[in-house]
Amino acid sequence: MAAANTGAQSNGRLRVGTSAGTAGVAGPRASRRGRALGWTAALAATAAALSVGLVGIYRYLDNFWLYRGYPPPRDPAWVREQGTVQTIAVTSPAIGGRSQQVIVYLPPGYAAHPRRRYPVFYLNDGQNLFDTATSFTHIEWQVDETADRLIREGSIPPTIFVGIDNAGVERLKEYLPYRSLNPVILRPQGGKYPRFLTEEVLPFVNQNYRTAKGPENTSLGGSSLGGLISLYSVIATPDVFGRVLLESPSLWIANRQIFRQSRALRRWPKIFLAVGTREAGREDKDRQTVENVRELERILRRAGLDEHRLRVMVDEGATHSESAWAARFPEALKFLFAN
Repeated sequence: MAAANTGAQSNGRLRVGTSAGTAGVAGPRASRRGRALGWTAALAATAAALSVGLVGIYRYLDNFWLYRGYPPPRDPAWVREQGTVQTIAVTSPAIGGRSQQVIVYLPPGYAAHPRRRYPVFYLNDGQNLFDTATSFTHIEWQVDETADRLIREGSIPPTIFVGIDNAGVERLKEYLPYRSLNPVILRPQGGKYPRFLTEEVLPFVNQNYRTAKGPENTSLGGSSLGGLISLYSVIATPDVFGRVLLESPSLWIANRQIFRQSRALRRWPKIFLAVGTREAGREDKDRQTVENVRELERILRRAGLDEHRLRVMVDEGATHSESAWAARFPEALKFLFAN
């Protein structure tokens, strides 16, 4: 009776209204709307959570790669920016209280990322690294330009490069760790150089710049006598430097005494070792120069350095010059920082 008066019929489950010639399902329609709103809210909450999570993951990985010295994700700031170079002075008791100039290259993005820490690459003969005006031969290694390019490419991680100036007219004494008759150096000071590095330069840089610690983040290199003193310093202070660049090292000094010390070391860092075939200007001396490098290679191979930890380059026709070392510098960095 009520159903007939209201124009509604019941089938026991749903109530269907037929007034005004229309039909609708009130209960299911409202239920579907509620479910749709619930799904929309859930999807929006999930999207927001994913966005926050992805940002967090990116920031974590961004720092993860940098702290461990690996190439980080591409950052647009590094594409636009260039590194900056600062010049400071370090006064060291280890070298007789002399003030030594140190040139510091800070990678692109250093100022913009105050929480990041960076690996450090120390290089001897700092005068020859960044500026033709200060270079001994007016040819520089182009360390800053090379670092900018390789960082932008992702070939090396953002890295601080520290050029340590030599002592000028006292360079032979400073870099020679042994007495020598050719050249004549009877009071060498090179034996103090590892202490100068580890007790003066490294602590100063670590205190004033955001550096990543440990041998995996600390590299050393040099050329000629600067290469010799780099090799000597690695032997004298094992487990300090994890990567070493030896360009045309003067292995012949003091009757090749460096070989005797090299044979005694068992834990070596990763090394890039290079020499040209026209370094001495005389055919017999050129052959001996290359043979000295091959002898050092044999010592390092016997100590366990395989092709992933030691690369030796004999550069055909290359001379004993800043231009040759500058030309090989990008390849050296790529090898040393390769994972």
